Amino acid sequence: MDQDQQVDLIDTLGFDDTIRPGMEILSEIADFFLQSKRCIAGVIRLDLIQERRLTGISRLNLNLLQSICEEQFYSYVTIVSTMWNALPEGSPIIGTQQREQAFKEGDNPGVWKDMLDKGSYYARCIGVDDSTRVAISSLLSKHWAPPLMLSLELRDPACALEDTSAGLISTAEASARKERLR
Repeated sequence: MDQDQQVDLIDTLGFDDTIRPGMEILSEIADFFLQSKRCIAGVIRLDLIQERRLTGISRLNLNLLQSICEEQFYSYVTIVSTMWNALPEGSPIIGTQQREQAFKEGDNPGVWKDMLDKGSYYARCIGVDDSTRVAISSLLSKHWAPPLMLSLELRDPACALEDTSAGLISTAEASARKERLR
């Protein structure tokens, strides 16, 4: 990364908000993409390495990311496992490395394997150090990213947000949540 290069990092809302519905959050994200005049170099997904498996909300976030991007954008996605520096004292690193390998190779279905197989980059974030710069540089070293699938879908005036791939997932999740509460 060039020292004179300006990079804007945008931290999007997660879909685990207990007050705001997922479609409202997705709408904000879609509005940003549609109104932004800047090119998007890529997406960085952060996953806590301490998580033994993807929880429901983490899996939902991953499914939404995949539907927002679609395969043509996967090579512009960097998956970062975080909190390596916060592992408990005396914690066996071998178990954590095995979990990382399982996520990468697909022993834990649907975690990172599909995206990595289709061009996503993987990095570890070991605190605030050069690993953060490596994750960002991996995206900046590529040519301009294609438009996100969400942006392409919403270019069609007849396509409402609820009808997009991400909208369908978010709506299905909201319906399932309501059903579980009953």
